[in-house]
Amino acid sequence: MPSNKIGITMELKKIANKTILQVPFAVRTEGELLLYDTTATMEKEATPLIFHQFLRLNPNDPKQIADFARRWGALGLCHQHQLPTGHPIPSGTPGNCWPAKVTRGGAVWLAEPLSKWREIALMSASLLRVARDIEQLKPGEKADWKIIQGNLDSPDPVGRKRVRRNLDTSRSKLAEVVQAWLGIGRISPRFAWDFEDENWVLRHDVPGGAWGLFGWLALRLAIEIRGGRFAVCSNCGREHHVDRLPSDGKPNYCKSEECRRALWRNNKRKHAAG
Repeated sequence: MPSNKIGITMELKKIANKTILQVPFAVRTEGELLLYDTTATMEKEATPLIFHQFLRLNPNDPKQIADFARRWGALGLCHQHQLPTGHPIPSGTPGNCWPAKVTRGGAVWLAEPLSKWREIALMSASLLRVARDIEQLKPGEKADWKIIQGNLDSPDPVGRKRVRRNLDTSRSKLAEVVQAWLGIGRISPRFAWDFEDENWVLRHDVPGGAWGLFGWLALRLAIEIRGGRFAVCSNCGREHHVDRLPSDGKPNYCKSEECRRALWRNNKRKHAAG
């Protein structure tokens, strides 16, 4: 595991406590569309576990996708490019990057295809599996690379033959795809001096306002691939590194003295109740 993980962990504690997602006022599904109403959005604090809840979604179950969007927000896909609104656009490219609008019962809803949710969920899982394979010095399974880019082998520059993927090309392609997702999610690092801690810090900010759900998922994907599994302490609310992610709804505690005492008190109450 890389030796600088602790430094990143410390900074992520600050990030998570300030990351706010905009959640739609109402969410529903209609056929192959996810419809959502943003006339009065709610604010929710993002947590690392959102990414793992996203991975556990059944991509073929519209109800699960709608329930997730109701809790954490929509992807906000623009109608023209099917990418999160605010994504980088090549200079001179025409088009208004805004989600599609549909009218139902006199009300205007924003709409995005459920197929794109399925694609992103399946691709996230494949990227993680390839990353785990690379840790074992394997280039990744053909089925996962097919989901990620369409095939295992890629043509040479002249297109006359196909070059077999090896460990180095897998590493390069994985990095390329994850970096592209960070760019689409408008995740950019910011190097600054922290006057409180009196040290240099590298923060990950989303330019131009609030975080979008896709940007948060992309950042957590990059952290997970790097080997960082984090959970939020039920007592102090800070992120801490874990070997195994806790189950949904199950309390977990970091290793600080205060939180160890909270764990002891919680176990004592459970024992008395039992």
